Amino acid sequence: MITFSSSPYHRRPQYRLQTRLHDQKRIEKVALSPQALPHLKTIAHNHQLLRRAAPSLRPISYRLAASSLTTPFLPFPSLAKLIETALLKKNFATAHQHFLFYLSLIYSLPVKKTFPLKNPAFVKLFSSTSPSPDLSFSCLQTSSLDLNLSNLLISSDNKPHLIDQEWLLPDYTLPRSFLLFLSVLDLSFRLQDAIRNHRSSAFICYQFSPQLFIPQVWLDSLLLEPHLIPLFISWYNHFQSLISLSPSPLPSPQLPLKLDFPSSLPASSSRLKDLKRRLFLALPTRLQNEYVFFKENGPLAELSRPYRKFARHFFTRALALTPPPSSPDHVLVISGSQKTVSHRHRVLHFCDKLDLLSIPHHSLTTDNFVPQLPRLPLENFRLLFIHRATSSLQLLELIHFFRSRDLPVVFDIDDLVFDPQHLALLASSKTFSPLSLQIEHQHLLGFLSLIKHCTHATVPTLPLQHSLQQLFPHLSISLLPNHLDQTSLNQAFILAQAHLAHSSSPRRPFTLGYFPGTATHDRDFLVLVPALQKVLASHPSIHLKIVGFLSLPPELDHFVQKGQITHSSAVPYDQLISQYQNVHLNLCPLEQTSFNAAKSDLKYFFAGACAIPTLASPSPVLEEIAARGGGLITCPSSPDWQNNILNLFHNPSKLKSLAKKAYQDCRERYSPEYHSQKLGELLNNLNFPIAGGVY
Repeated sequence: MITFSSSPYHRRPQYRLQTRLHDQKRIEKVALSPQALPHLKTIAHNHQLLRRAAPSLRPISYRLAASSLTTPFLPFPSLAKLIETALLKKNFATAHQHFLFYLSLIYSLPVKKTFPLKNPAFVKLFSSTSPSPDLSFSCLQTSSLDLNLSNLLISSDNKPHLIDQEWLLPDYTLPRSFLLFLSVLDLSFRLQDAIRNHRSSAFICYQFSPQLFIPQVWLDSLLLEPHLIPLFISWYNHFQSLISLSPSPLPSPQLPLKLDFPSSLPASSSRLKDLKRRLFLALPTRLQNEYVFFKENGPLAELSRPYRKFARHFFTRALALTPPPSSPDHVLVISGSQKTVSHRHRVLHFCDKLDLLSIPHHSLTTDNFVPQLPRLPLENFRLLFIHRATSSLQLLELIHFFRSRDLPVVFDIDDLVFDPQHLALLASSKTFSPLSLQIEHQHLLGFLSLIKHCTHATVPTLPLQHSLQQLFPHLSISLLPNHLDQTSLNQAFILAQAHLAHSSSPRRPFTLGYFPGTATHDRDFLVLVPALQKVLASHPSIHLKIVGFLSLPPELDHFVQKGQITHSSAVPYDQLISQYQNVHLNLCPLEQTSFNAAKSDLKYFFAGACAIPTLASPSPVLEEIAARGGGLITCPSSPDWQNNILNLFHNPSKLKSLAKKAYQDCRERYSPEYHSQKLGELLNNLNFPIAGGVY
């Protein structure tokens, strides 16, 4: 008994198949014309290819007959159905988690960097012209257009099952970003009623076309550069014209995409007045859920007439409450990493450099910037500097406010936390829980979706610059290295004089120092453990001082009990320099990962400013210090660690010579004055306007 049947008569005859469900037990695909028989056989062949290429997707098996294919019916919901159910319950977080699960599946498939527009098979199917044959993409080796959320069924044990294998392309021809874009389009088409009926401030949408609303968090998660969207739409339309008798082309949206604002006001004038009165009384805390920072150039023009009138009045009211500035504020700084060391080095030190350059500035954090913005003289700012913040409606609007005036928007980031490979590394670490990984994944997507709207970026190291440039070729990315603040330099100067004043025979015990700081260095420390065991066992007068978060491996418990290893908790930043007292040699072990390769030289210059040399694992930044003659020696292997520690222990004069090099290098290269000039050069490149001209 046939309980369901679907026949796509809009398709061309060679692709016209009828899908039948028999008694909730089996699904049959039937060729509706002789021309469709080859397509039926292609599906059966595709299944065999997918079984070998992507076994993790568990493609459902087919049995080929004369003019039909039969497969068992799986009573599992699709990812699209799970998302729809969550939306109907207004559980937006759950809906997004299902979408992230889909992304993780696609990102687990192997890819190869290639040029699809040089592939005749790809061009024939998707593009009537080849405007940019040198455009490269990460292309799926499992190039199936059917890898969308509607075709992935999720069993009770959370395993995916692919139920459709109609469109499988040759290897290395399908850009992964194009597949993800098509999947988001398909999902938004299928769930348009659920999306339109349940939009809220927690689920903002892009109005992609008059009928199509795409949730911002889904589209932004794809990390698409804006110029790719019209290109992908043209590919999609060309494909539809080949397989359909009456294709409905998707129009290209205006770029940049405009956010749809789901809030609306009732027609009742009394209700409108009441809401306006309550909003104005609540200013500015309610501002974050209402209209901010757009006049004629933003999505205000897309709103309904009563809301547009209200929003203009609200914006005018907010500006009227802004007090006249006592002095101009040229740079607006927003930090997304408040209460962290990153905030200290990338935000507070950035503001110190602005002070040295006599550039007025105003600094906010993402915890408090929304209530304060209405009272700031936004028209006076000439540059927006955002450090490590994740995407939000308010920040996107603020970025648009600056970009609409052709002003630079700079995103600053100081770690490789925007690279999906970094998440894979964390996933393999026992120190990260599933919840921590989920938070890291949200941050990654939030960083990337915000970076692509900025005009410039700053990073502290060349490897970071290279990694970010690969993801965002349109960005102008500059180096803005880390350094010490003047107060820390002054404190370090006192310790350095004491260290350098000692005779060439250092006092015993000989103290090694390790300062992990944050609770993310357990795997790094393991690099050091084999050498430490041998050094501490053979030389009782060598001690190790650890300050910061670290889980000591059990192999070192014996030395803790003997007093050769002391471990104290992390201290506030302004007390860190004092912890280097009586330390003779600084240690900086690093696991050899892409994340660590992009890290800056913080651990080197804190110790070096105190006239303490450093032994470190090799990384591009640290190897450059060693090459220029700084006070640092790299240790590629465990024997190198052991030999260098003992060599410096037995040769006090060599230790002192290295200490002098570290001190001189750090005093010259890591001061606020030195780096304020670097910032001045960067501002000059940005044509940053100030009173009196450009730096």
